[in-house]
Amino acid sequence: MRWMKASTEFDESREFVTIVCGKEAVNEFQALGAFINNLAAEMTADPNKYDIARPEMMRRILLTQMKMRKDLEVDARSQSNVSSAAPTPAPRSPEAKS
Repeated sequence: MRWMKASTEFDESREFVTIVCGKEAVNEFQALGAFINNLAAEMTADPNKYDIARPEMMRRILLTQMKMRKDLEVDARSQSNVSSAAPTPAPRSPEAKS
């Protein structure tokens, strides 16, 4: 049951990726889906296949994320330069009374 839910959510995500990303990211996302589907089929025969395939799966996930972030112009490095601290309030004018 959990596999069906995950599969449905992946298909919904694929639709969004197809709408908002370029061809390269879409192709990578589809390749990731095919890899995961093949892995799922192999796991029915050998549950250890997940542990064996995990490094490749993580590599593919990260590659897919990288391509999607590029298309969406989301770059964590550029965001890390922005301070999360609250701005310093301006000094009170001499006329202001507490």
